[in-house]
Amino acid sequence: MRVALIAVGEGGAAPWPEIAGRPLLLRQFDFARACGVERVIAYGNGAPEDAEALRNAAARAKIAFAAIASAHALVALVDWADELIVLQPGLVPEAASAIDAIREGERVLSFSAGAVRGGGLERIDAANMWSGALVLSGALVDRLEQLGDDADPHAALLRIALQAHLPLHQLPAAAMVDGSWTRTRPGADEAALNTARVRRLAGPGVARQPSRWAADWALARFSLPLTQRRFTVAAGVAVALILLGAGLVAGRNGWIAPAFVAIALAVPVLHLARLLERVRRAAFQPSRLPRWLGTLPDAALLIAGTLGIDGALHRQLFPPLVMLIALRLMPPVGQWRAAIADRALAALAIALAALGGAQEIAIMAWALLALAAGFATPEPGRLGR
Repeated sequence: MRVALIAVGEGGAAPWPEIAGRPLLLRQFDFARACGVERVIAYGNGAPEDAEALRNAAARAKIAFAAIASAHALVALVDWADELIVLQPGLVPEAASAIDAIREGERVLSFSAGAVRGGGLERIDAANMWSGALVLSGALVDRLEQLGDDADPHAALLRIALQAHLPLHQLPAAAMVDGSWTRTRPGADEAALNTARVRRLAGPGVARQPSRWAADWALARFSLPLTQRRFTVAAGVAVALILLGAGLVAGRNGWIAPAFVAIALAVPVLHLARLLERVRRAAFQPSRLPRWLGTLPDAALLIAGTLGIDGALHRQLFPPLVMLIALRLMPPVGQWRAAIADRALAALAIALAALGGAQEIAIMAWALLALAAGFATPEPGRLGR
C-alpha cells in the first residue's frame, strides 16, 4: 500500500496559502492521489481548516485518513510492506515526471545542484538538491523510533533515506522553470502566488492573437478573484456559448453585423475560460474541457457567414467555407499571421463590412489573406506543400 505524509503545520501557524484557488495541501493531496496512494497521514497540529480540508478531500476520494502530532506515531500507521511518500511542507508538486519516478518505488527525488539554484531546496550532496519528495519502505520508517518523539519526520525520513543509500532520481530542471515544481511558505501572499503562476502559464509567446492577448490581460488583471471561485471556468464557457448562440440567432434574423460582433466577443471569453482552467488544474492533470469547444467559433462563423450571403445554398456556403479551411490550414507563425488567424478579428472585420452590406466581400477578402499568409509561411508543412 502506498501512504502519503502531508504536513498541516504547527499550532498557531498561518494556514498554507491557496494556489490558483486550491489550498496547497490539497494540491499535495492531488499529487499523492496521482501517485496511487491509498492512505493519507496528516502531520502536525496547525491551522484546523487545513487539516479539515485534507480530511474532507480524503473522504470524498474514499482514501483512508489519519492525523498524527509526533514522529513516533507514524511508525504504527505504516506497515513494513507499505511505501511511504514524503512531501516536504510548502511543496507544490505538479511535475508528471515525478509521478512516474515515484511509481517505480523507493528513491529520493532531486534536482541537479548545478542546474537549479535557490527555490528553497536543500542540498543533499555536492551534485544534488532535495526536491522535497521521496518514497521509502515501511521498514525504514521504523527507524524513527531511534529518534526523539519531537523530531521533524520529514527531515528525519530524508536522513534515513540517504543513510540507507536509496537511489537518487534527478528531475528535469525545466520543472522548476515552468513552475510545475515549486515551494512556498505558510501565510504567503496569495495574490503574488497567483500572479506568478499566471505569468508562467499565460505569459506572452512569440506571437499572440489579439483575442488571446485580451484573455491573458483579463486573467493577469483579475487573477485572484477569477482563480478563487470554482464556477468561473464553467461561467466563462457558458457566456461564450450564449454569445455564440446569440450570434446565430441574430444572423438567422438578418442582423448580420450584430451576429459577427457576438461571435467576436465569444472568442476571447472562450480563450479566457480555457486559460483559467489551465491555471487552476495541476500540470499533470488532463483538461476537463472538451476539445470540440475550440471548434465552436469556426462553426459559428461558417453558419453566420452562410446566413449573411444571399443566393443559392452553394453560393452562400462557398466563401465562408473557403475562409475557414484557409484559416485552419494556415500556421499562425509570426505576429501578423497570428492576427489573421484570430477568429475574433476576422469576425469584427466582417461585422464592420456588414454595416455597409459588404459582408460577402469581407469574407472573401479574409479568405484571400489567409491563403496568401499560408503560402507565404516559410516553415515546413506550410499551405501548398
